[in-house]
Amino acid sequence: MGVTADHKEEVIKSIVESIIQALENSNLSEADLPEIGKFVLARIDNIQTHDELVLFVGELATKWSVFKHIESSEKAVAERHDELQTAEKIGDLATSGRIEEALGLAKKATEE
Repeated sequence: MGVTADHKEEVIKSIVESIIQALENSNLSEADLPEIGKFVLARIDNIQTHDELVLFVGELATKWSVFKHIESSEKAVAERHDELQTAEKIGDLATSGRIEEALGLAKKATEE
């Protein structure tokens, strides 16, 4: 799944809001800001897919735990997208008369 410029902007906004909150709560120091900025700016423009975005925010959260909620949020978006794709595929299979395949895929999806 591709990542839109708007979604990247939302993630950047979340990062900035997290930084502000972490500074206010003393969970980050101003000395951390240059390294965070370099990390984000060096990677964000090259991200093309949602999987790459999830990896990026995962690395960010590993380095600075104040970003864990962003990682969790992006993982949830990816999971929801996968669920929707599976549901669409099940519907397509059923519509084309491939009921057994649709049932098998639905069973597999509900077991995971």
